[in-house]
Amino acid sequence: MPVNTFPTFELLLIDGKELSIKPIFADMIRAEHLARKTGLAAITNDSIEGSAVLIYCALIRTGGIPTNTDFTKFCDSIEALSSDAPKETDDEISA
Repeated sequence: MPVNTFPTFELLLIDGKELSIKPIFADMIRAEHLARKTGLAAITNDSIEGSAVLIYCALIRTGGIPTNTDFTKFCDSIEALSSDAPKETDDEISA
């Protein structure tokens, strides 16, 4: 049976609101579509912007942020971000 391997992201917004989101595959599809359509970084590029697009799509899907939220304004509202993704080891980084 397939398993959701996406990490859970914890966000602190500048207004003090805290959000928690675990993206699903549908968010990845939407994020890739949005990245192609707008010229944003794709999640496959393993970039901070790509992760932000994925989180943005997941929050819109779940109602964590309004559907009309502008991506740039969303990014400007993030004060801190963490995830439960495994940390890379020194061996993985140098490989």
